[in-house]
Amino acid sequence: MPSMDVAAAMYVTVQEERFMNFPLKDILNFSCWLSTIPLSEKAAFIDVGLAMHHLDVLFDEGIHAKTACVSCSNSWLEDLDSIIDFLDENQFISGLKTRALSIASVLLKGDWVQGMVDRQIVAASQRCPHDSAFG
Repeated sequence: MPSMDVAAAMYVTVQEERFMNFPLKDILNFSCWLSTIPLSEKAAFIDVGLAMHHLDVLFDEGIHAKTACVSCSNSWLEDLDSIIDFLDENQFISGLKTRALSIASVLLKGDWVQGMVDRQIVAASQRCPHDSAFG
């Protein structure tokens, strides 16, 4: 059976004071751990709060596209299998995978995703009982 592995490199910085004063009663609360990460605007001097710096998807057998027409209503669909085979033989599908991963990597490093991460950190602070923003 084909398998897929995702490899990601993330860098996380935590606020030392919050980490050192972390109560044991909240050690299993993921929101409390997430709330120790500084927001990106507060972390400008250290270049990271929580950031993804690398993303790769590894396929053990590569990516192969295959089609089969069970009940075709259009004669063009019967040729689709040979078109897909041609594209696969000429490395178009693997090139598409490379481009898609490149785009995903750029998006993950961008401001839009960083904004979503920052919103999750703020929300985590509101869910952590020992945080001043709790409630």
